[in-house]
Amino acid sequence: MLFDQLRANKRGQLGAKWGDWWAKYVRQTVGITDTTINPAHSFRHLFITECRAAHIREDSERALVGHVGDGGRKDAHDNYGEHRVAALAEAINQMTFKGLDLSRLPR
Repeated sequence: MLFDQLRANKRGQLGAKWGDWWAKYVRQTVGITDTTINPAHSFRHLFITECRAAHIREDSERALVGHVGDGGRKDAHDNYGEHRVAALAEAINQMTFKGLDLSRLPR
């Protein structure tokens, strides 16, 4: 696992508790009071929109957002091959988010 400190909720979902924490943090920090808005899914929607704008391959897009596996496969072709980290990193590096400056982060 990439994040080995994640603990599953009652349904065995590893990211759910983090998602709950993130939603609470975003709501308090940004001041979102509309309970119909789910911050984690909103970011996922934005990320997919930006992937499409950057012409990222759909299979890479699905791998990046975690939509791979039995439920995310279209046909038998999707069962072959792997998504290499270098290729996914290249896809992410094609994306830009207006106003987001990550130049301080180490590469």
